[in-house]
Amino acid sequence: YAQKITQLEKEVLETLECPELLYGVGWSHGREKFQGKPDFLKASFYACPLTDNYKMNFSETDQREASNLWPAPGVLDGYETAFKDLGQFINKIGIEVAKNLDKYIKHRANTYEDGLIEKHLVHSTKTTGRLLHYFPVAESVDTKDMKWCGWHNDHGTLTGLCSAMYLDKDFNEVDPAEIEDDESGLFAMTRSHEEIKIKIPQTSLAFQIGETAQIVSGGILCATPHSVVSKPSTKGISRNTFALFLEPNADVPLQVPSELDPKAVHKGDPTNQVPLIENRWEVGNNFGEFERKTYQKYYENNN
Repeated sequence: YAQKITQLEKEVLETLECPELLYGVGWSHGREKFQGKPDFLKASFYACPLTDNYKMNFSETDQREASNLWPAPGVLDGYETAFKDLGQFINKIGIEVAKNLDKYIKHRANTYEDGLIEKHLVHSTKTTGRLLHYFPVAESVDTKDMKWCGWHNDHGTLTGLCSAMYLDKDFNEVDPAEIEDDESGLFAMTRSHEEIKIKIPQTSLAFQIGETAQIVSGGILCATPHSVVSKPSTKGISRNTFALFLEPNADVPLQVPSELDPKAVHKGDPTNQVPLIENRWEVGNNFGEFERKTYQKYYENNN
């Protein structure tokens, strides 16, 4: 479906856009910027797989009602069901992961609230799915400073990731080994500034820790910068995947365990591209405030 939706008529795709919600719902292509340029190398479709109606926060006084946008009946039949089924499955597994994170943090910090991350995710109506299509890259495209996806941290609690599916123009699946090499694909960066290629088995899910988990754990957990790197030419092959962003509701306070110094949340950025948490979060902020500051800082960095 990630490739199929990109082939719908322009007029149909426009009905799936939501500019009043800053393209954070439905179809988005070329609306995001990377290093000051519109990002046309990937397209996204955003929706909440848990509920069709929810709220989005844009400022302290601007909370807007949002509804998922799905293709009309007869257009891409089965898309909505597949999106929700996959998103709900990842969410279910993510909550199990959260239970174990809670146990680990509690072992390290006795004042940590029992089951905190699990509670955040179980009660969340903020969980967002993102279906991603990375367009084939031609040799004429300058990818030196414009990767498929540049270095960043996810600001939520957890992100569930499917393995990448590579497709040719006829929707035939291509073995990742044929399109990826040691210098392309999904990468994470360690605190010692080492880039590590991440290989997710095709029958597996991966979960990465986001900045909200780093904050509420008092720095015991660390968000890890990651990026997606393309070859100079993918020979007509696209990359497709699905990510689920598990995060608390906007009014949830992001508090550090009382025995820990809030400054322990502050971590250096080995990529020099991720806005520092200390410039986006302070004691007393809730998730909505942290999210707004995060979007603002990334926008400033990319323009």
